[in-house]
Amino acid sequence: MFEWPLYGRIAQYKVRAVLEALETASQSTKSPVLALTGKLTIEHVLPQTWQAHWPLPVEVKGDPITEQKAIARREVMLNTLGNLTLITGSFNSSLQNAAWSVKRPELLKYAKLNLTQFFHGSEADDWNEGTIQKRTEHLFKLLLQIWPDSSKVA
Repeated sequence: MFEWPLYGRIAQYKVRAVLEALETASQSTKSPVLALTGKLTIEHVLPQTWQAHWPLPVEVKGDPITEQKAIARREVMLNTLGNLTLITGSFNSSLQNAAWSVKRPELLKYAKLNLTQFFHGSEADDWNEGTIQKRTEHLFKLLLQIWPDSSKVA
């Protein structure tokens, strides 16, 4: 489940339904409940066209095989649950393929859903494959609370 490409494998409305269920499950009596509107879109935190603003680490570029493995891993992690969130369509359009140093402050400023709270923590200071996996694990634990039988998928 942690490296299962959710986006692109199942219909977008189903991916959105999973993200909405996670948002609903993460709501607390301590925070205001925000209504989920039909205007929310799926955002890839690491963009689908990442090459320009999200370069691979320098240490993997010296060896072509290591670099190809890093590209393959990034392409897998790109569409996993941990790299996806919900934001408005206009916000999504404004972020597009921006680097994390540009995208994160915007997410912190404008994204109000509980799904985006992970981005406030120090574990999200850098957005990479490892961070995506950590967020996937976090969301999967929440998913297990919603659908206890979903552990059979992992």
